[in-house]
Amino acid sequence: MWLAAMLVQAAAPSWAPDDPNRITEPDWDKRPPPAVASRYYPKALAQEGGGASLEAVCIAGPDGMLNDCRIVEDSRPGLGGGEALLQILGLYRLKPVDRSGRPVAGRPLHFRMRMHPPIVFARAEGGWEILQDPYAWDDAYPKAALAAGVSGDATVACRGKKGARRIYCTVEAEAPEGQGFGAAALELQKRILVKPPRAGAGTDLRMTLSFRAPPAP
Repeated sequence: MWLAAMLVQAAAPSWAPDDPNRITEPDWDKRPPPAVASRYYPKALAQEGGGASLEAVCIAGPDGMLNDCRIVEDSRPGLGGGEALLQILGLYRLKPVDRSGRPVAGRPLHFRMRMHPPIVFARAEGGWEILQDPYAWDDAYPKAALAAGVSGDATVACRGKKGARRIYCTVEAEAPEGQGFGAAALELQKRILVKPPRAGAGTDLRMTLSFRAPPAP
């Protein structure tokens, strides 16, 4: 079964075998839940698909923060995964001592992470901002297309007037046709929360929904 609800999976820390000062048994005081961490998933990586494996090295601070972090491994360079991991690491906090009872301040920690891509994501045009976590939309993937491993895109245009009670949306483009992506996008746009580019911008919105089938196990 494909589980895309988890954006990131933090593996056991790795380390240089000749570094006796490494933190091998971290005790976390604070870790971001997947729903929070997933907001940092890079758009370029989502569009390319396939996820990424990353590793960073940080120095534990006296307050438990991970300082001076740097990326030492990125399986998909240039797609924003490294930058996203550095932001996510800012949400972590260590307890003052590790599980073996040793203070962590000043000691290195190697942190591995696997980023799993969403299978449904949206792009809005004209400065509109998508506000939701894309992992909430996985159930919108047309079931037959998902089972067959078919990927596709659909563009939906919504038009209305400020203060109007109804907004009319239509499917402008769909590829490939006959797989249900247009109908799925039309239904999904009703659930997506968006922010207009400026106050009084009206309700005209053009949005492309992409459906990316996960690789076969």
